[in-house]
Amino acid sequence: MTKQQKKTPKQESKKKQEQKNDLKKDSALLIGIFVVITVFGLVLFSMTTTKNPVPEIETVEYGGFIFEKQGPVWVTLLTVEDRVFEDPKHYEVFFHYTPYEVEHIETMRNSWNRSITPNLFMDARKIYITTDPGYPSGVILGAVEIAKILGKIYSKNVEAAITRPYNTTDAPVITCDDIGPNVRVIHLNLGNSTRIYSNHGCIVVEGTNTEEVNMASERLAFEMLNIL
Repeated sequence: MTKQQKKTPKQESKKKQEQKNDLKKDSALLIGIFVVITVFGLVLFSMTTTKNPVPEIETVEYGGFIFEKQGPVWVTLLTVEDRVFEDPKHYEVFFHYTPYEVEHIETMRNSWNRSITPNLFMDARKIYITTDPGYPSGVILGAVEIAKILGKIYSKNVEAAITRPYNTTDAPVITCDDIGPNVRVIHLNLGNSTRIYSNHGCIVVEGTNTEEVNMASERLAFEMLNIL
């Protein structure tokens, strides 16, 4: 039988050194694998994040007009021909409702089923938008939207008014009785129905509550812009 030779101290030292070197190699390999996995994870996360779809903007089309939802309002682009300079002007017009939401409201129409309200103010030099001073403040919102269109787009002289004297305002007292050849009146009224009608040439915008008055007001605004 062959006897097992006893390793010398020099051989023992060499073996321990080799084991240390192998351990270092293993540690370096593990660190390398960890780095690769981490980098790959970050790249994958970045790709996933950038591929998330951008939320689509809500839009509605009505009669060739595109309405885009921006926060609580709908915005559409309007092009108006300038009769003086013969150069079209572009406006962004804001609404709280779409035409679909107000098209059911009763209004004044001719035999061709078209709105006649634009014809009642186009030749006016002065337009009053009047309402009862005791109404909720929300009713004024309808007046503001109408005034913006008449003043900004049609360059009309528009003034807010009240239907009876009120000690907290200097606004003129104007009713439907004050219409004239060059003076028109739009009366915002809380009543028993929601509709737009003529009171001897005075345009009455009526609603059963504040929201209904505002809806009828925007119906009138759409008619002024020939959208409805």
